[in-house]
Amino acid sequence: MAKEKQGEQREPTPEEREVARTVAMKNLQAKNLGGLAVAYMVNKDKGQFGEYDNSAVEQYKYFPAISSGAKYTNPTTGQEVDLMVNSLLGSRDDGERYSGQVSEKAIMKKANEIVSASLYGVKVEDILQLAGSKVPIDSKYRGKYIANLLESKDKETQEFVQTLVALYNGYFVSKNVGEAINQRTASAKSGLEQLVKPEEKKK
Repeated sequence: MAKEKQGEQREPTPEEREVARTVAMKNLQAKNLGGLAVAYMVNKDKGQFGEYDNSAVEQYKYFPAISSGAKYTNPTTGQEVDLMVNSLLGSRDDGERYSGQVSEKAIMKKANEIVSASLYGVKVEDILQLAGSKVPIDSKYRGKYIANLLESKDKETQEFVQTLVALYNGYFVSKNVGEAINQRTASAKSGLEQLVKPEEKKK
């Protein structure tokens, strides 16, 4: 058997790919991690999202994620990690105790990086599942990992996977912004109802 060349990355086995896929799906389905990621994307794209969208996402996605704790699964160890604790400890100055400093934006950016990287560890059908779709998938792409398709030298395949990821990101952001706005609407309605209730009904 030929030895691996020094510095050459070993191709993961099918079993390792499936383990990585499971981890990636966990991260893509992690509600609080996604809340931080979408807050980062909406705040970054101020040309598309205005103050109303940003404030709704902050109130109903960002704050719940921060207060409840955003966790993700480390793809290397398979262990669950607290994003904020890990970010603080990782920012320590030469390991000096209590010297860590990390900004809100840095935590949000890290969450977005984890979510974005996770997309490349899943298969085409997983992306459709995350979007709640069960449409049939072209045999050219069915069962294929996003990362493998992206490495293809075929221009059509590259364009397909780039478009797929872009469309999913658009769906992900729009869905979360919509949910945040709907929660704000429900809260306003509840406030109106509470305001006009007879005093004995407010108790």
